Amino acid sequence: MLNNETQKILAEKGLGEYRMMRDVDGPGHGNSAIIEREERPKEGGILVHLIGYKYPYKGMPEEASVERYRIVKKIFYFLMTMERSKGLMATAGLLYITPRFITKYIFNAIADYFSTFIYWLTYWHILKAERYCVSVREVYRVMTKMIENEKDQSMKKLLDTARNIVCTFIEQDSAYRFRFQDIMGAADRDKLKKGGSTMAKEIERLVQLMKDRELLPMYANLKWGNLQKILKPILMVREVRHYLQEFFKEVDFNKLTFDEGDLYYILMRLDYEFLGKPLAERIEQRKAMDLENWNRYNYEELARGFLKEYNIHKQLEGGGNQCQKQSLNSSLIFKH
Repeated sequence: MLNNETQKILAEKGLGEYRMMRDVDGPGHGNSAIIEREERPKEGGILVHLIGYKYPYKGMPEEASVERYRIVKKIFYFLMTMERSKGLMATAGLLYITPRFITKYIFNAIADYFSTFIYWLTYWHILKAERYCVSVREVYRVMTKMIENEKDQSMKKLLDTARNIVCTFIEQDSAYRFRFQDIMGAADRDKLKKGGSTMAKEIERLVQLMKDRELLPMYANLKWGNLQKILKPILMVREVRHYLQEFFKEVDFNKLTFDEGDLYYILMRLDYEFLGKPLAERIEQRKAMDLENWNRYNYEELARGFLKEYNIHKQLEGGGNQCQKQSLNSSLIFKH
């Protein structure tokens, strides 16, 4: 649903048929936007220019694609919750001590199953690699290099499947892409590159940080709490640790974090505490970045609604008093 000011400007422009992007600033009422035009730069990516927004939006998530990947997410969530952590620890322990000539057949079977399944679900929705946004293109580049350097054919196949799942998933679901970029900005890069237990502990810290930054406890437990249950046994597997270290040693972290355009779009999202900052503080930062559009398109009305919903959720978590103080301290954002 469009906010009131956007509807007025749409009428002034006399646009007949138009395309709309939903949830531009995250889930919330009245923050859909009109797509003015799309741009496909030579260097790659897809830029979507939106009426009333200073920066183009990276990527063009389509409803059909999002629905397909929602199915994939649900299946992974189910797999994470169907096993008890003790059973997973025992399974990982067996993989840890099993000779590699046996484990490669296990990984090969996993690769065959998931590659066939994901291919069937997402074939018509996979973008060409050059159309990914900057951060996803960097993930694709590094994983492609890992595949080229891998001599074991079964591992090549598994890495290829993992690359396609990861890249298409975070490209098509901007909420997860923004979370990925947020956490990469908070990562200790040296610890990730070091590998071994140091890397494993840093990954566990980052997952805990993502869980802490989720606004709704239900989603925090579903998304990251269940991941925590299987993360430790997964990181016990030497192949997993090896390839993760190879990834972190090669990747350009600067391409994985927010640029100014990304920052612009995460500042008003109320579903996650991006940058570890409360919503009121992020709203003030967004206003400073784009004062002209802020006033013209009446984003204060939208921001008030977001902050109200945000404070309700925080009160449910027992943090209402603190958030109310933050809201009062940031009252200059709004024209009452």
